[in-house]
Amino acid sequence: MDDNSPVKTTTATVVVNVNRGNRLPIAEANGPYDIEENHGVTLDATGSSDPDTVCGDSIARWSGT
Repeated sequence: MDDNSPVKTTTATVVVNVNRGNRLPIAEANGPYDIEENHGVTLDATGSSDPDTVCGDSIARWSGT
């Protein structure tokens, strides 16, 4: 609204998509690994990433099952 006489007004509509969804992290075990039978292996997941870091997301922990 302005201060002219007669008063003039205008409106605008803007659609903002705030939620892009939460995408899954990208697991990278940095393999392949060569191990002998009956020996353990320690995987290195430091190459893993979260595609939503621009939204403030990050990988909180690594775990194996």
